[in-house]
Amino acid sequence: GSEREDAAAASVALYLFGDQDVEFPGGYSKEEFSALSPLRRLGTFPSELVLLGRASVLVKGVAARLGVEWSVARKWEPLAKDAILAL
Repeated sequence: GSEREDAAAASVALYLFGDQDVEFPGGYSKEEFSALSPLRRLGTFPSELVLLGRASVLVKGVAARLGVEWSVARKWEPLAKDAILAL
């Protein structure tokens, strides 16, 4: 894809699974309803990831509200590395 499409895809991934303080590439906004939200660039989303994405956003929101530090990315990092090594 183009650089703009790649930045939008990376920003969506960061929105769903990244840490709260990470900056989105391509100038995208973390605000879901912003005109610069990467979610507005989505044409389709893999159906097998919908529940996972919703759950991760819910857990991140609850953790933030309760003042608990939680990172989906950090929790999954060892599993992701193992999966890459298994390829």
